[in-house]
Amino acid sequence: NPSTKIFYFVENDYDAVSITVIDLLGREVKVLYDGFNLMGYHEINWDGTNAGGNQLGSGIYFINAKIGDRQLYKKVMKLK
Repeated sequence: NPSTKIFYFVENDYDAVSITVIDLLGREVKVLYDGFNLMGYHEINWDGTNAGGNQLGSGIYFINAKIGDRQLYKKVMKLK
């Protein structure tokens, strides 16, 4: 299954949250979430597709999460 779940924590109510997938060249592949969340743990699913709905090839991608005033990067590997 080429999908993965991304878990994140929001420290304050109505913090701005932006979660995107970026390729190795730094290009934005897909916006997974862009909005506001309440405080607590949240989960989002990435199905391995780009913004157009096409399956991406195997490789290394980065999850860029901007939550409130924090910014985090996590590396993920997509395998077919």
